[in-house]
Amino acid sequence: LKRSRCTLLMVTHDRYFLDRVCNTVMELDHGNVYVYKGDYENYLEKRQERIENYNAETDKVRNLLRRELEWMHASPCARTGKAKARKNAFYELQDRASQVYRTNKLSLEEIGAASRLGTKIIDCKHLGLSLDGKPLVKDFTYNFQRYERVGIVGGNGTGKTTFINVLTGNTGPGFPFEVTGTVERGESLNIGYYRQDGMSFDEDQTVLETVNDTHLLGRFMFPHDMLNNRIRKLSGGEKRRLYLLTILMRQPNLLVMDEPTNDLDIVTLIVLEEYLREFKGTLII
Repeated sequence: LKRSRCTLLMVTHDRYFLDRVCNTVMELDHGNVYVYKGDYENYLEKRQERIENYNAETDKVRNLLRRELEWMHASPCARTGKAKARKNAFYELQDRASQVYRTNKLSLEEIGAASRLGTKIIDCKHLGLSLDGKPLVKDFTYNFQRYERVGIVGGNGTGKTTFINVLTGNTGPGFPFEVTGTVERGESLNIGYYRQDGMSFDEDQTVLETVNDTHLLGRFMFPHDMLNNRIRKLSGGEKRRLYLLTILMRQPNLLVMDEPTNDLDIVTLIVLEEYLREFKGTLII
């Protein structure tokens, strides 16, 4: 794409991809579109300047408003056209002075600590996994450790998700793969499993009916005016954020995340990365 001679318009939450490929960033924010020439890093710098300038202008307006307020209190209620115009301008100033730029902030600080983790996590002995005689995993022996962070990589169709399902015991009836060997899980495991296709919400429920905690919902950028929205009205990213909340609020000590970056927005991804760095449990991604 960097070498292509075409014009490219893309929507992405992958900020590394965005930074490498794009030379113009358009931001949709508070009903406006802002255009920044340059890469994603430049956008972050210029956006911060824009917000600081806006808030500085608000401070100037507030100073002017204080002077106008003194005039309003000191002047008799004159009925001249000039006085009326100045009073109208005062109310416009009052409205502008209340407009401080605040960005929505996601907070995972109050989710709570992971539940206590025992010494045994997942022990695999000679684990094998095959489909119609075709092996996906052969003779895998490994003991997952406390506080370990494990990344599972491989091409599409190599069986990463299936492998994770076997590790966590999410096979169920009709599981088409043949499993050999043993998988033993610790008794104290509290598994939080963020799936690629794991959202099973009742689309007719409201946000508040799904997670009955207004404080946590607010921390996850679901303001009061969204709490009575039906799940079906949420965007894909909002559903993913709500889904993430339903998992983290259970305070898992083994967190399994299957391609979590697909639909989460940039703000959520940044905060999630920080949360996972401090996560007091075992992590498989």
